Amino acid sequence: MPQTNITNEMINGGNQAIQFDTDSLIKIAIVLAIVIIASRLLRLYMNKMAEKIVKKRIIIKNLIPLSNLLLYLGASLFIVFGVLRVSSDLLLTLGVSAGVAIGFATQNLLANIFSGLVIIFTRPFNIGDKIEVGNYYGEVIDISLLRIQLQTPDDSTINIPSKLFLEQSLSNSNGGALDCQVVTEMYFPGNSDMDRIRQIAWEAVLCSPYTFLKKPVNILFKDEIKYYSVIKMKVKSYVYDHRYEFTYSSDLMQRIKKKIQNEKLIPDGFYLNYSSANQKFPE
Repeated sequence: MPQTNITNEMINGGNQAIQFDTDSLIKIAIVLAIVIIASRLLRLYMNKMAEKIVKKRIIIKNLIPLSNLLLYLGASLFIVFGVLRVSSDLLLTLGVSAGVAIGFATQNLLANIFSGLVIIFTRPFNIGDKIEVGNYYGEVIDISLLRIQLQTPDDSTINIPSKLFLEQSLSNSNGGALDCQVVTEMYFPGNSDMDRIRQIAWEAVLCSPYTFLKKPVNILFKDEIKYYSVIKMKVKSYVYDHRYEFTYSSDLMQRIKKKIQNEKLIPDGFYLNYSSANQKFPE
């Protein structure tokens, strides 16, 4: 069947050419459609598998961006060398000339792509990690070349350009592990029985169903003096799944407060009076 040539571009008068014809364009469209569908199906399947196998959730989710990168890279190579049959010399020539022009026009886009590649291969954080960058904090739910998706504590999804993660400092709460440290802060009158409060805090940590007991627990006290003396307590413990970070902190606070109020270790209305005097708790 005869083919209709759309363009036949010769480079330097040599015998190397890129053939664009109707069949080639159809093949490229088919390959791109297959890759896009396969990428979405693969992402959907791996996300479902990760939710079923909780202990391996972070590992499985972190294979998604790498799998998609390999899928698109393979498709690109097939189109260039299999469909268009571009020689290596011609590819180098076109790459140099086109790269300069495209580089000036798409500096921000290329910066994000480069940053995305750095993140994928150096792994400063993984899908499933709780990270803080700039004013944003949340769980990493997706990593791509152009942007990183975070799910915030209020269940909002934020898309952050990849290059931002190489320009600002980054804090990682769990570093690829399923568990993560949770810091619960509470305030008490300056003359409180700290030994008893420490004991109550320990009991709360041990009794909470969210505690990951294989990691250490630290309970710290610090004097704070503003309008009057108060004690600031920090309970540093680990939750078994970082998705329950705030649920765990709330559970600990509820258990400690209930026990302290039952034993009348603090005056009635202390939190109301303290909050009114200071407008807000000290940082």
